[in-house]
Parts: sequence; structure tokens; C-alpha cells
Amino acid sequence: MNKLKLSLIALVACTVFSCGDDEKAKDVNVMLEMTVGDESLAHTTTYNINGVDLKFTNVAFYLGDMTFKNSDGSSFVNEGDSRYQLIKPGIFDYNFTIPYEKDASDVTLDEISFIVGVDADTNDDDEMTFEMRPDGDPLGVQNPTMHWGWMGKYRFLSIDIDADLDGDGVFGEDDEKLVYHLGKNDFLGNIKLTPNQALEGGENDFKINVDFEKMLAGIDFNTEKFTKAGGDEIGLAQKVLANYSTAFTFEK
Repeated sequence: MNKLKLSLIALVACTVFSCGDDEKAKDVNVMLEMTVGDESLAHTTTYNINGVDLKFTNVAFYLGDMTFKNSDGSSFVNEGDSRYQLIKPGIFDYNFTIPYEKDASDVTLDEISFIVGVDADTNDDDEMTFEMRPDGDPLGVQNPTMHWGWMGKYRFLSIDIDADLDGDGVFGEDDEKLVYHLGKNDFLGNIKLTPNQALEGGENDFKINVDFEKMLAGIDFNTEKFTKAGGDEIGLAQKVLANYSTAFTFEK
């Protein structure tokens, strides 16, 4: 489990609040998890999507600039070394706290926004800058790779699947491997969720689901097997990108 504490960037500070009263502070935890329908996504588990049995062999995407905006004007954002996360199967926790203020008005969590991919300036870094990033840097060298080299730059989303297209129970044959890789600046995803969720004193637990059944909605796995966001496969990449709008959802 990855826990990330967000920084306050609005004009709100402890000089305004009674910061010592932890009992009535609004502690917000938002879990982000990959799912397939109602199930957690796990590599090598069999799922049926669009009528086909699939096993995900690798799923990962870059998430950046996670920002929470509240009705009181406060805004919490991941920045600096925590600006980007490489999201893989499992749970990521984003946390922020609104300190207690006596007689404060009610506060709602109004908006959650983030990008899927990396910003254009980062994506345009030269190959040496990429290769010299330290171990553990999500934007550094990964295995499996999340970078296409100097021509293609970062893979924003990487989905690799073994499919059983003929229904014989056998996975992994060469003609039944599905590859959906998105990258390049035109395929940056901009996500905005509007929870309009009241925040209470104490713990406030929420969740963002990334549903890969919805991510792959409308794809014919027999004929739409491969895209790297270029050439003749660009239409399939655009279809996956359009599915972001329904794949990312907020729930209490």
C-alpha cells in the first residue's frame, strides 16, 4: 500500500486554525485502486470482458498532479518528488487534513482532478535526463519499461493481456496477445471528478475506482488487438482514451 500526504496550497494555514485539536480535524483518505467490475485487478487472474476470458500480464499508468479542492477554498495537491506516481495493481492512498476551526462553516470535497500520463515538458526531457533518474523514481527506468526511448518518450498507459479468443482455455498464444499502450502528448488524459461530498470531523474515507472493464469497453479483441498510439492503430488508442471518462469513478 502506498500512502501519499498531500500539501496545502491555498491561503489556509495553522495560524488561522486551532491546529492542536486532532479530534475534530477533518482527516481525508482517498484510496485509488484498479478494478475489473467489482473485483480488484490482479495479474494472471482470469476475467471475462466483452465476452472473452482475459489475463492481464502487465497493467500500469502514470498519474500526476493529484489535486483535491474543497468548498472552503482549500486545495491539496501532490507536488515536488511526489508529483507523479506509477500506478500498478494494488491500493494507493492519498491523504490530507483540514485542521479544526471553531465555528467553521461546513466543508465539502468538491473536486478531484489529475492527469493520466506526464506533462509535455517532462515528456520532452532528453534521453540522458530519463536514464539518470535515481532508482525508485517513478519517472525513471522501469521493468517492464514505461518509456519508448527518445522518439516515443513515456508510455502514459500500458496494458498487456493474454486472451483466450477461441475459447479453448489456453492463454498466451502469439495471436492472442493484446497490447494497448498510450503515450505522446496528444494522449494525455485529464480527469475531473465532482464528489460534492460533505467532510466531517474525524475520519473521511473515500475511493477512486479505475475499472478496466470500462477502460476496454467497446473493443473487439478479435480485430482490435494492438495500439501504440500511432500509425494505423491511432483510432483504437483514441477509443481507449475516450473510455477514461467512465473508467475513473468516485465512491464513498
